[in-house]
Formats: sequence, structure tokens, C-alpha cells
Amino acid sequence: MPPEDRYESVRKQFRDRGYRVPGPPGHRAGRHRRLASRSACSRETVSSFLRIAGFFLSYCILGYALLFFRFDRKRDIYRIFLLFDLAFVYQLIVHSGGFASGFFLGFYLLTALHSFYYGYRSGLIVAAVCAAIYLLACFRVSPIEPVDFLLRTTFLFLIALPIGLLSAILREDKEKIESLNRDLSDSLETMKHLQGKLVEVEKLSALGRLTADVAHEIRNPLTAIGGFAKRLEKRLRRIHRKKSMQRSSSMKWRGSNGSFGTR
Repeated sequence: MPPEDRYESVRKQFRDRGYRVPGPPGHRAGRHRRLASRSACSRETVSSFLRIAGFFLSYCILGYALLFFRFDRKRDIYRIFLLFDLAFVYQLIVHSGGFASGFFLGFYLLTALHSFYYGYRSGLIVAAVCAAIYLLACFRVSPIEPVDFLLRTTFLFLIALPIGLLSAILREDKEKIESLNRDLSDSLETMKHLQGKLVEVEKLSALGRLTADVAHEIRNPLTAIGGFAKRLEKRLRRIHRKKSMQRSSSMKWRGSNGSFGTR
């Protein structure tokens, strides 16, 4: 038995009896080396994640700025920034253990968002791209367990298809609702136009009734005045006829007196 193994067996016996036995020579130095290497790895990991976080913040700020200035091109902007999102998740997986990393759930989120926003075709394409990037990240860091990898990538497609179909149904329902809203707004405009016409007709009808009432009220006194004027005209004719008869009789009487005088 080598001396190191004899020392370990004796050390174990004493430790079982409750005694504290120091480690073999060089044990503390190896422990310090392990702690130093572990601290160096932790510092490197922290710096890597800080760089990844800086990358994430920078492209998020750029994306929000583009949306603020060009909101009409938001679909194209989302498609472009899908590449940045994939790169972000890829870096997280590479720096956190590869296949053992839990950041692969970010691919599920990206697949679900793009399936819901663009439909099931775009969702299936994004799922295929995510599966390829996940495979590349795992190959770079750690060995792959085929069964687990197939299960994880299958869930990408299982997420993309139903969410994309649901999004298509919701989009069709939204278009139908918008069409009904447009028809309703057109009907309301037609009703307002007809209501305006009815108001105008009612105004004209009221004006006609008022005119008829005024004409009736004016016609009655005018009829009375006309009758009185006819009676007055007849009377004046009789008076004029009497005067003319008197004038003619006086002229005859004067003529007869003149003839007697000459004789």
C-alpha cells in the first residue's frame, strides 16, 4: 500500500473516533490552488456576464430608439432585432454551461413571441433557427444528450404551431371586427345624413304650415275688404248714374228755358 493511502486510512480511523487529523503534506497548497483557480473562474464568469448585459442594454436602447423614430416600420425592426436576441441567448448558453444551462428557455420565449406576432409559418422558421443555434452552442461547450436535446427542440415546434394558429384566428377575428366597425360607422354616417334630411323636411313642412296659416289669416280680411269694395263700387256707380241723370235733366231744362226766351 502506498504511503499516501496508508496515511488516508489512518486519518479516516482517527476522524471516525472524533479526532481532527491534518491533511497530508501539500494538501493546503492544493486547496489554495483550487480556491485561486475557482476565484479566477468566477471573476471571468462575472466579466463575461457583464459584457453580455452591456450588449443586451445597448441593442435594447437602439431598438427603442428606432421604434420611436420609425414606428411605422416596427415589423421590420422586430425581424432585424431577432438576430440580436438569438445572439444574446447564444452567449448566455455558452457562458453558463452549454447543454446544462437553463437559459435555453429564452428560445421558447422568442419562438412564442414571433409565432404570435407573425403567424405559425414565421414561428416554425424561428423554432428551426433556435434549434440550430442551440445545437451549435452545446457543441461548443459540452457534450449533448440526444434524447434531452430532441425533447427540448421538439417543444420549440410544439410552441410555435398552436400559438401561430391561435394568432391567425385572432387576426381573422380582428379583421372581421374591424370590417363590422367600418360598416357600423358607415351606417351611422348614413343615419346622420338621413336625420339631417328629415330635419330639413320637417322645417320646410313647418314653414309651409305657417305660410298656409298666414295666407288664411290674410285671405279672410282681404275677402271682407273685397266684398266691401264691390258694394262700395256698386253704390258709387248708382250715385254717378244719378248725378249724370240730374246733369242731363238740368241741361234739358236750361235748353228749354232758352228757347222760350227767344220767342
